[in-house]
Amino acid sequence: MSATNIYILDNCINTAVYRIFGIDDHDNVWQIQQFLDLCGIRKMVEGRRERFVDGWIDSSKYGVVLEVMVSNLTH
Repeated sequence: MSATNIYILDNCINTAVYRIFGIDDHDNVWQIQQFLDLCGIRKMVEGRRERFVDGWIDSSKYGVVLEVMVSNLTH
C-alpha cells in the first residue's frame, strides 16, 4: 500500500470520527481514536507486514536470510 493511499484512508477515518462525534478539534479526534482503539492505517499495515515476515522466518528454509534482512531494515 502506497504512502498516498495510507494518507487518504487515515483522512477518511478522521473525517468519519469528526462527523460521527460532531467534534472540531484534532486532539479530540485523537483521544476518541485512542479510546475506541482505532489504530491508524499505517500502524495496521505495518503490523500485518511484521506478522507476514515473522511467519516466513518461523516456517521457511529462508528464515535466516529473512531474519538478516529484517534486522538490517530495523537498524
